[in-house]
Amino acid sequence: MKRYPGPILLAALAAFVAAAAAAAQGSGLSEDFADLSVWEPLDFPKIPRKSAYRVVEAEGRTLLEARSDASASGLVRTGTFDVYETPILEFSWRLESGPASAPSPRTKAGDDYPLRVYVIFEYDPKSAPLGVRMMYETARILYKEYPPHSSLNYAWSVPGDPGGWFRSPYTERSAMRVVDAGLAAPGEYRIRTRDLLEDYRAAFGADPPRKATIAVMADSDNAGGTSLGYFDFVRVSARP
Repeated sequence: MKRYPGPILLAALAAFVAAAAAAAQGSGLSEDFADLSVWEPLDFPKIPRKSAYRVVEAEGRTLLEARSDASASGLVRTGTFDVYETPILEFSWRLESGPASAPSPRTKAGDDYPLRVYVIFEYDPKSAPLGVRMMYETARILYKEYPPHSSLNYAWSVPGDPGGWFRSPYTERSAMRVVDAGLAAPGEYRIRTRDLLEDYRAAFGADPPRKATIAVMADSDNAGGTSLGYFDFVRVSARP
């Protein structure tokens, strides 16, 4: 997905945070995509083509269908959760079709992912150093909301990746990890479980902010092409 630095990016991210904060903070979440009543669109200025999302029924369950066609947009779930109380992220997804080849996901040209799960961490002015507070206050004055502090991105990439955490080629505040590669076998849903506290510390070398929210996305606006995938569920819970 293309990122636009400066005012354009800050405006999109500020809207993202506003949507996420619209509901009260909860004690985790469990989303089986029965409907999209608690999800808001995440659109990016200057990207005219939007990815398409809809709830479908298959194999006796509801799924979120995600299609991209040289497009980029996502969905953000309203409400936040406490990362320290509920750090376990679990999700199930399947990639049915995608581009036959693509540039490395570590490059700007390859910043396309048929499926991805974002964990967006909310900026906390109480814990930020003075210079960071000044930067965020400027953004808040301009766009009425604080941009996010940082994000973890769990991605399904067709070409794959050597592994490990790496920074988005567009912003140091976004850490990326490819957790699945290639196409799924017919009917195959892959379940992934992550510890957000461990992942954040591994990716950024620091403790995360307390509040976070979830988003999902399919995008193919850099290299073009199409993709079709499904999200079965997304859950956040306490450690066993």
